[in-house]
Amino acid sequence: LQQLGGRPADLVLVFANPGYDQQVLLDAIRELAGPHATVSGCSSEGVIYRGGCDESPCVVNVMAIASDRVRFDAINVGNYAKDPAGCGKALAARIEQLGPERAKALFVFPDGVTGDCTTMLRALQEALPFPVPIAGGAAGDRLRADPRHVLTTYQYLGQEVHTDTVSAIIVGGPVEFDVEVSHGCTPLGLTRTVTRAEAGWVHEVDGRPAWEVFKEYLDDDP
Repeated sequence: LQQLGGRPADLVLVFANPGYDQQVLLDAIRELAGPHATVSGCSSEGVIYRGGCDESPCVVNVMAIASDRVRFDAINVGNYAKDPAGCGKALAARIEQLGPERAKALFVFPDGVTGDCTTMLRALQEALPFPVPIAGGAAGDRLRADPRHVLTTYQYLGQEVHTDTVSAIIVGGPVEFDVEVSHGCTPLGLTRTVTRAEAGWVHEVDGRPAWEVFKEYLDDDP
C-alpha cells in the first residue's frame, strides 16, 4: 500500500496458502486496505511472486492497485457444488447489470475441490450478454499424502471467507485486455495420456494407476 504513494487502493487481490487462520488473515488485510478498497482472491497451494514460487504452509501474496480510470466490482456466488451452472448464470447476470463499459474483463476464483468448473464456465459464456475475456484460477489447498486431511479451499470477498463458492472480479473502464495463461512448467520426458478420469479426479495415466505414475517423479516414497 505504501508503494501507491499515499493513494487508497481500489483493488486488493489476495492469494494465501491455507496454513493461516483465513479469517484472521483477511480481517488484518481488510483493516489495512481501508473501506474504499475492493478485496478479492482465494487460497492457494503455492503462491507465485516476482522471486519465484513458495509452497510453504504460511505465505500470502497481495497486489494493491489504484487507478483513476479502471473500475473494480467484486462478487461471490455460493452453492457451487450443487449448481455450478447457476453460479455461471449469476456471474453473467451481474455483468449484464453493469453493462459493457463497467464489464471489460472477468477474473474468476472458484473452489478448486467442490464444483464443476467446466459446467460453470460453459453456462457463464452462454449467458453473457456481450463478449467478455475470462481468466483466473481455482482456489487451492495444501497437497498432503494424509488420508485424514480433507481438502478445503477458501474464496474471499471483502472481509468474508467462503468455501464452495466462486469469487470474481469484474474490471471496467477505458481499458483493453490481453490475456496470457501459463502454468510455469517446462515439459520434460515423454508425453503421457490420461486414460481414465471421473468427477475431476485423474485415476489412470497410460493405463496405470495415476498415483503410481506420479510417484516416479518424486524423491523417496511419499
